[in-house]
Amino acid sequence: EGRVYSPLVSSRHFGLSHGIGRSGDITEPQPKAAGSSALAKLALCLALDAMRRGSGLDARTAAAHGILLPLCTGMSMSLV
Repeated sequence: EGRVYSPLVSSRHFGLSHGIGRSGDITEPQPKAAGSSALAKLALCLALDAMRRGSGLDARTAAAHGILLPLCTGMSMSLV
């Protein structure tokens, strides 16, 4: 996926060093970063499930599709 110089950083991020997002269609999986793509898909499924459970609506119709966008620390802080 990527190269990390520090063993501390590598262990903290479970060896995933490649970003989730990419240029082009951000919802497409990254061919060179299978682990990050799987992690992004899992995060989306968990977020959609939480929205379904929180809304109390039918699981087949509520939050059937969605998009989860990666944000850097600076962008996340500016949204708060």
